[in-house]
Amino acid sequence: AKLAHPKGLAMAADKTMYFADGTNIRSVDPDGIIHTLIGHHRHLNVWQPIPCQGAIPAQQAQLQWPTGLSLSPLDGSLHFIDDRLVLKLTADMKVKVVAGTPLHCHTHKEDKKQPVMRSENHHKNQNSDDDSSTSLGQVLALAFNPSGQLFIADSDSRKVNAIRVVDPAGRMADFAGRGHFYDKRDCDCMATNSSGTMPCQ
Repeated sequence: AKLAHPKGLAMAADKTMYFADGTNIRSVDPDGIIHTLIGHHRHLNVWQPIPCQGAIPAQQAQLQWPTGLSLSPLDGSLHFIDDRLVLKLTADMKVKVVAGTPLHCHTHKEDKKQPVMRSENHHKNQNSDDDSSTSLGQVLALAFNPSGQLFIADSDSRKVNAIRVVDPAGRMADFAGRGHFYDKRDCDCMATNSSGTMPCQ
């Protein structure tokens, strides 16, 4: 069969290969037969947003540009990147969001927000968006560890690079790379360290 743009290979224990192909997710079974799991048999389709909640049948899902893939060591379920989302293909062939928030869902949240007074210290110390616990920037890579924790590398609009971790229960937390942001104007320009004094950079 002709392929459009294969990328993001993942191999299962039963020798099935999974890969992203253009805007589709496909597989090659041990007999060498190619199956389209998500998307259409034609390579190009019209993108539609993923629902903000719940799951949709795989044959109805239309992806933007899926890239990296990874298989859960707990149940073998396929997880994959699509722009700012990490999605999962469930055993009953449905697609659901595992991490990240679809962009159109941000708009719905903002419409419902009430004005909130924030202190000067809040703005100074704030190092992420209010919904950073669920939102992702551009997702760069993903991988599982043997215990089923999912690690996600992402880069947000301010070029802050981070690694998040999602536990098997679906809770996401920062793992690395999201250090405290500081204002250089607050820096003591004769900051001390173990070897003496050192001017601010």
